[in-house]
Amino acid sequence: MGASPYNIPEDMWCNYINTPKKSSYETEELISTHPWCTDEVQEALCRTFNLLQRYWCKVASVQPHNAPRHQQVATAFELSPFSEIPYQIIGQPLAAKLTQECLTSHASHHVDAPLVLFFTGPSGHGKTELATRIGLLLSVPLLKIDCAQMKHESGLFGAQAPCSGWEAGSQLNNFLAAHSGERAVVLMEEFEKTTADTQQSLLLILDEGFYEDRRTNGQKQLDCSQIIWVLTSKLGDEIMQKHWSETLADKADYYQLIRNSIDNLQHQLELIFYNGLGGPLTRRLSAIIPFFPFSEEEHAVIAYKFMHKLFKEVRKPIDVAKQHLARHSYLRFRDDGQIASFVVDKYYLPELGAQSLAKAVNTQICHKFTKAFLRLGDEITNGMNDEPWAVFDVEIGDMKAGKDFKELTVKANGTKKVQKRPL
Repeated sequence: MGASPYNIPEDMWCNYINTPKKSSYETEELISTHPWCTDEVQEALCRTFNLLQRYWCKVASVQPHNAPRHQQVATAFELSPFSEIPYQIIGQPLAAKLTQECLTSHASHHVDAPLVLFFTGPSGHGKTELATRIGLLLSVPLLKIDCAQMKHESGLFGAQAPCSGWEAGSQLNNFLAAHSGERAVVLMEEFEKTTADTQQSLLLILDEGFYEDRRTNGQKQLDCSQIIWVLTSKLGDEIMQKHWSETLADKADYYQLIRNSIDNLQHQLELIFYNGLGGPLTRRLSAIIPFFPFSEEEHAVIAYKFMHKLFKEVRKPIDVAKQHLARHSYLRFRDDGQIASFVVDKYYLPELGAQSLAKAVNTQICHKFTKAFLRLGDEITNGMNDEPWAVFDVEIGDMKAGKDFKELTVKANGTKKVQKRPL
């Protein structure tokens, strides 16, 4: 967000999966371009420059800067924080770019109706993550709704008077009432599982942005024109997979990918939605935003994201009273890119997407760390927080079955006094 990734020698992050080594630049050249990057600093970077940091440097190197007019409009409509989105989610540059364009265009033209975005693509590929980031970056409330549970429109909006329970409203009804006239995000997951009855009940509010609070028996009209609706689905997954493999999969360059036009694909998806959801609802969609498969490198970065989350969790202080016991430890990943790639190669399931990688990190690293932690023997006390961290090495080793079979190992390896930084 402003700093140039080239402040760090490029060969330490351009192939971000590889653990960095000391720069290959000639000493004189390095001194002239990166005078701060002494041998000592380079050695420290090789130890601490993790896969996520290297990935964000790569993204920053190819991310186009917003033009002054774009920045002006974003500031005027309080959308500036959303310019951080390329550095908030892994992969999906097209989806992030299209979402940002929709938000900017909708606000700049003072559209007096809700923005309705339809995120479609395979499970575990960032749809919920991007929708959640809209709320977080814009600092607005967000409501998640599991559409698989909505069998009738009363489940979505609540019962109508004089039916029993009409005074209680519903989660969505009460959320809209609490944020009438305000910007907020409503995320409806697995929208294709809604019934025709439920879809019909949404037409008016998605079109005109007005709705009557059912707790007032129609006496109070709500202004929902500022609501950002995000509907997620897997509709059109096959055609998107085909489009990806035929036109996008070979485009390794990030910037080339985000410039690529998908107008034809969006038109095909609109026809699929028209047949699957009906014309009235399809016409109310502001944009259809496809989510494509991750690249192999992105898979590894996602796996490392879960590894790094675990790394931060076990560094936290022990708190016996709150039963936070398996902590005050330092997970040392011996070649983070290689380990993350191993997790992907062995445990990734396309049907589950990122969820399969989260599960693999939990079973293959977290469980093994816990086992190694408990083997240390000493009773766990809060006083251990004043001692050096226990170090646990995570690496790829041979299975007992033979050298041709590999597995992840987590082993205690002494202690280390590490400078404590804010988590």
